[in-house]
Amino acid sequence: MSPRGACSCVMTDRHRVLALPFIQAGSDTVPVGDLTVALGVDRDWFTPAEVETLIAIGVDEGVLRRDGELLHATFDYSSVEIPSGFTPSASVLEQQSPFERLLARFEAEGVDRRSAVAAINARQQRLSIPIELAAALELKVRGLQVPEVTEALLDEFHVPAGPAE
Repeated sequence: MSPRGACSCVMTDRHRVLALPFIQAGSDTVPVGDLTVALGVDRDWFTPAEVETLIAIGVDEGVLRRDGELLHATFDYSSVEIPSGFTPSASVLEQQSPFERLLARFEAEGVDRRSAVAAINARQQRLSIPIELAAALELKVRGLQVPEVTEALLDEFHVPAGPAE
């Protein structure tokens, strides 16, 4: 695991894209405008609206934390390699399903995908609940960071916000 709590073992084009402004700044905190300039103006990869979509996806996946107009990298951006001539595919803008985002959170925390799915399936069967809620509860029980989308799901099913027992 990185010092920021996210595992750098799963490297995607989206991680490369999101890492670029932090690498350029040499800091784990950058203004939102720096992402727009780095990804839209300097690289001509995305429109400002697409950059906002990337930010929202990054926050949902737990690799970015937004604090007003500041963004904080919650992954080890300094270990990200951006190959020469790299151009991201359009898939970096595709929103994952809630379940896929929850699985990504397990992987970001260093949990093997197979073992996460097995634990989620067992919890779902044991409690007879939707798969997304089972994943959210499994994250909570393990004491892992829960993305905002999961917090909303836990609220919807009236799951207490405190640490799991």
